[in-house]
Amino acid sequence: MTAEEGETVEGLASEATVSSEGMSYPDLIVARLTARGLDFDRSCQYKDHGDCWLCHTLDPWNRVLHPVSLELIETQPATLAIRSLSTDRRQYSDEDELYDAAFVFCWLPKAHPCVQSITLEGVRMVLFYRPAFTLALSLGQSLNVQHLALRAEGDTPVSEEELSEGLAGLHNLKSLDLSSLTISASLSRPVADLLRRNASRVTAVTFSGNRMSQNTVNRIFRALQLCRALGELSICRNSLSRGCMNSLARLVRLTKSLRKLTLSQSVQDIANLTAISEALKVNTSLTELRLSEIEEGQYRCFFEALTVNETLKHLELTSCNISGGNAESLAEALEKNRGLRDLELTYCHIDDSSAEALARGLEKNSALETIDLKRNHVSVRAVNAFCRMLRKNSTLKKALFCDVEGTEQER
Repeated sequence: MTAEEGETVEGLASEATVSSEGMSYPDLIVARLTARGLDFDRSCQYKDHGDCWLCHTLDPWNRVLHPVSLELIETQPATLAIRSLSTDRRQYSDEDELYDAAFVFCWLPKAHPCVQSITLEGVRMVLFYRPAFTLALSLGQSLNVQHLALRAEGDTPVSEEELSEGLAGLHNLKSLDLSSLTISASLSRPVADLLRRNASRVTAVTFSGNRMSQNTVNRIFRALQLCRALGELSICRNSLSRGCMNSLARLVRLTKSLRKLTLSQSVQDIANLTAISEALKVNTSLTELRLSEIEEGQYRCFFEALTVNETLKHLELTSCNISGGNAESLAEALEKNRGLRDLELTYCHIDDSSAEALARGLEKNSALETIDLKRNHVSVRAVNAFCRMLRKNSTLKKALFCDVEGTEQER
């Protein structure tokens, strides 16, 4: 039975937990928690960021939530969040303890618009018998949840039907983070509907480790293209085909508000970034781009975009192959680039020759302020090349190295 079919927190309890006097189990919970100092009758005072009384009485609510590794906190003035605690799962001897917390978790977003964020992580993801069901009750009746983060793990029990039901109740969403949560073709439809329904409000989206098919990715990307307020997008640990990258490139071209884009462990071959490279040539909003673990292919097409783009300020390439010809291509781009301020090239297989090429490119650069070359196999020879470059470059403020090889005399 799903929440749509009428099951409530009362239905989750065993028959033994129902009062012999005929009171419903939720009524028993309210009576029990009222005796512990929780107020279920006083209305929320949140309005136009006004301060609600709940913000000043968090302790009694947290005494109920803490046993199931949840807490109610004030994230900014007048704004509350329910989030997982970093504690290990434990066994429970008192069933009421679980259902009291489940009731409070469901009731707070329904009764208090000041509760605007829900973050559930890993094996601590709502430690009830039916986590997705409890979540469906909470989200489906919420008044003002604007930020939702579900960071699951492989053994986190999730019912797609119940999770879909919960997502359908969100109408004020601004940020969404679904991590290590498998998104099948059937679940992708309510996720895409969620994005379309909140297209005018959504500003930040993260998908990580979702085991999505390419059709599923494309369905979500099409929905994201409608989110014209989108400012931050992270796609991590999701394999993206060239077709998916073409859809993403269209998003980069169309979304004038997009400022930060992260593609981590999602692109195996740099050739799949061709469409993104072309989009960067015309994009005037993106200021931060992070790529990681792209080991294969030549980067020339991507680096050529840097000679045209003057908006991008921060470029992070982690565990990418920036050696040999790729280092030469980047050096040529740095000679002409006038926008980039920070460049991070950690774990990028850069050797002394590659570092020398980058130093030559920076001799004519008048924009870059920081370059991070940590965790690369370089020696004093590379550091000397940068020292010589600084005689001609007056803009670079910081060049970062670590584990530099060299003799005592060279140092």
